[in-house]
Amino acid sequence: MIAIVGKISAGKTTLLNWLADKGHKTLEVDKFVINLYKDASFVEYVKNNLDYDLITNNYVDKEKIKKWIIEDSSNLNLIGFIVEKFLFHHLKNSDYHFVEFPTIFKASEKTLNLFTKIWNVEIDENLRKNYMWKKYGDNSIIKILDSENNYNWGLKDQLHNLKIVNISSLNIDILYENEKYNCNCSIKI
Repeated sequence: MIAIVGKISAGKTTLLNWLADKGHKTLEVDKFVINLYKDASFVEYVKNNLDYDLITNNYVDKEKIKKWIIEDSSNLNLIGFIVEKFLFHHLKNSDYHFVEFPTIFKASEKTLNLFTKIWNVEIDENLRKNYMWKKYGDNSIIKILDSENNYNWGLKDQLHNLKIVNISSLNIDILYENEKYNCNCSIKI
């Protein structure tokens, strides 16, 4: 399983969708978490294991999470730990080829061991900021989103023994020509 990472608006989802169109089994972790907040077993776990009410109408409420984190920023680690526990079990019991996981650098070693490689999607910084402006339109939101995913993948060649391969989002077609992008599944990229 290969993790797809990169800064906000670098082209991660575009690449993931391109791979899905080629027949690969893919997962976007952000969408998984949105669905997880509605999952009955996750809701029950949160209800039984946290001293703070994060539940509204049988789902975990993002607004309540924001308030809870503002009250104590260490709560971000606590909810992150719970989410990762459920994500780990999902990934372990699934057969994904590619997983868009922008915050994998925060993951436990147990979760990291499920992956074989990391693909870092890179893009020209001015182009990325232009995409962000078109998508979000508000500098304060852009700054918050950028700070959430500020790991500098381009300076590393490994993360916990996982090789990091840099990919230009503007040249996805090179995947066809280069063996180092092989995901070792039955589908030819």
